[in-house]
Amino acid sequence: MLIEKGKLVIPNLTLMRKLLSLLSIFAIVLSCSSDETSTPVTPPPAPIVKYTITLSAGEGGTVSTTGGEYESGQTVSVTATPQGEYLFKDWSDGNTDATRTITVSSNTTLTANFEKKKYPLTVNIEGEGEVLEEIVNSGRTTDYDSGTTVKLTAVPADCWSLNQWTGDFQSEEIIIEINVSSPKTINVSFNENPKRAISNFNDNSYLTNNYYDLNFNNILSDEGGYNNPLEAVVLDYNMDGFLDLIHTNSDYYKSSQAIEYRNKIKFYLGDCDGKYVLDENLSDRFSGLIHGRKGLIGDFNKDGFPDVFFIGQGIDTSPYSGEYPILLTNLEGLDFEITRFENLIGFFHTGASGDYDNDGDLDIVLTSISKTYILENSNGKFNIIEDDVNYDHRAITQFTKESIVPIVDQVFTSELYDINKDGFLDYVIAGHDWGESQIRGTGFQARVLYGNGSSFLNGESLLPTINGYGVVLDINFFDIDNNGTTEIILSRTGDDVNGQGWYKGWYIQVLEIENSLYVDKTNKFIDDFSSPNDYENYRLHIAEIDGEIKLFNDQLELKQDGYNDDIKYKVWKLTNGKFILQ
Repeated sequence: MLIEKGKLVIPNLTLMRKLLSLLSIFAIVLSCSSDETSTPVTPPPAPIVKYTITLSAGEGGTVSTTGGEYESGQTVSVTATPQGEYLFKDWSDGNTDATRTITVSSNTTLTANFEKKKYPLTVNIEGEGEVLEEIVNSGRTTDYDSGTTVKLTAVPADCWSLNQWTGDFQSEEIIIEINVSSPKTINVSFNENPKRAISNFNDNSYLTNNYYDLNFNNILSDEGGYNNPLEAVVLDYNMDGFLDLIHTNSDYYKSSQAIEYRNKIKFYLGDCDGKYVLDENLSDRFSGLIHGRKGLIGDFNKDGFPDVFFIGQGIDTSPYSGEYPILLTNLEGLDFEITRFENLIGFFHTGASGDYDNDGDLDIVLTSISKTYILENSNGKFNIIEDDVNYDHRAITQFTKESIVPIVDQVFTSELYDINKDGFLDYVIAGHDWGESQIRGTGFQARVLYGNGSSFLNGESLLPTINGYGVVLDINFFDIDNNGTTEIILSRTGDDVNGQGWYKGWYIQVLEIENSLYVDKTNKFIDDFSSPNDYENYRLHIAEIDGEIKLFNDQLELKQDGYNDDIKYKVWKLTNGKFILQ
């Protein structure tokens, strides 16, 4: 019922019935909804998820498992194990643990990586040089895979040479190969090439003042020259530690044609390999000798630099003109000053230098026919003294250009040496003694003239001759058997006694003193001491080379005049008190 403004209003019955019906339906719906919420619903089970784990090993190792199929969330443990000379490096995902646990959450592929062990190769260098190739450089340490073969090449610096490899590898070869299977230490040593210069050119020792270079044949013929100049000297004139060479560049062919011609003196600078290069600054400035015969080395002015005194004979055919000697004074190794002894002309085949008067400087003794000249030195200035020793016993007059005399039995070679060890230099001279047959008059037998500090007239000793080898070219001294007495060694050649030709063949004679007399003991002290057909040895030299005493000649060019085309160079090595031909 409704009341509207104080009045009772009776609603429509039809409308009321519809309203009641709607309320009933609503109650039913609410009742059904309450029943469903109170009863839970169980969902169906989830499906099982699985993943594949793939594990493998690279070169050099293994893995403890190769994997498989695993449910999501499971864990897999794996260990990578290296083999032999390998080490575990890492997994392909960057993990560096050799043993690891993997939680399965996806398909996974992993590879264990291995690498060869690396070992250090240490190279230590002694001396000047380096070690080359793709391996190491001087003073460097590098690691190499185990089993790697490494090639090392030793490269000496200029003027140095390989000595040896030591340490974990021993060799004397330039190139070596090393298998690096463990830590290696290699040592390489280089030796400086010997500075072969004369160390003390003021020493009166014969061996020091007359040392020749074994590489003498590196000098080739110059214009009008000769590849084995008789007067050449080997010395370190610029004091750089390496032997140099000077010769007067005599034109021996023109001399034999009676032509007086003077070439320019040649200077050669030596290097550590024994090679010579023409010194452009000094060569072709000074006129030399017509026919050079000998060069003497000495510090004649005592300034610390070696000087050179050159001796010549003049033209080598009759009538003989004679020649004056020349002195090259060294100007601190940079230049030379030349002095010509034009007032001293003679047929000078020979001469020698030494302190004959024991006053502390080097004097010079020259011999021409029967006349000896002593150039008495005083601080580089020479006073010429004539020593009237009548060598060939016939009083031949003094030899000058104006007084030409025949050359017969002349003195050919000479040396200063204290042979009797009394403190005074003696003069040992020899030349054409013609052998025992004495076919050329009285002859001139080789001899020792004993000095007393003022002359060489203090007695003499004759030296035995060799028939057929009457020309003495050179004289040497050495205590071969190391017993305190000095033997005399003579280089001889043919004298045409048997019609074989002049200067043909060679003979090395060794003399030993017994009861104040010199006795021929050639067989005792040297083997292979003669050859009748070869060219002569000319000068002989004795020197310590590479720790060994050697006797050698300086006649190094090819044999000539129809003889065999062989190198004439010969070396004897001192072995157990005897020289043995090598």
